[in-house]
Amino acid sequence: MNPRRVPRITSGQRVSALRRPLNRMVDAINNLAAPVTGGAATPVLPQQVILVEIRQFIFGPPTTITCVDPGEQLNPSARTYEVVLPPTFDPLTRAGVSYVYSDINNRVADGTETQQLTPEYILQDFLYVVWNAGGNGSYVDLNMDGRQWAKVP
Repeated sequence: MNPRRVPRITSGQRVSALRRPLNRMVDAINNLAAPVTGGAATPVLPQQVILVEIRQFIFGPPTTITCVDPGEQLNPSARTYEVVLPPTFDPLTRAGVSYVYSDINNRVADGTETQQLTPEYILQDFLYVVWNAGGNGSYVDLNMDGRQWAKVP
């Protein structure tokens, strides 16, 4: 396999419900073409995209997810990736609304409205991350824009 290409998600991985949309995103990333030099365009990633496995959650600020290379979940010396979540995951007050988090996927707004992150972050699940040299200089979840807080009925 070309080391510059992002691997597609297979049916045996735990993100089966998201497999098709994630693979469409992977295909789009892998099909980015470099300028033609020497007559042939070759796929080039603007930044290195890495598939990682979630190991633990750490509440902040900043709130982070510690990840490892897939298959290295039980290896204590595996290389780790700290994925920093945006400030919406930090316990504070925004626009006059106070948020209290019970875990990374659940929070209560103003003590009355329970909200849940969808899709949830799950230990041993997989994330596609990319290095964000600007801003906070850390890894970020490529699907962060696809995650939203929803009111729990």
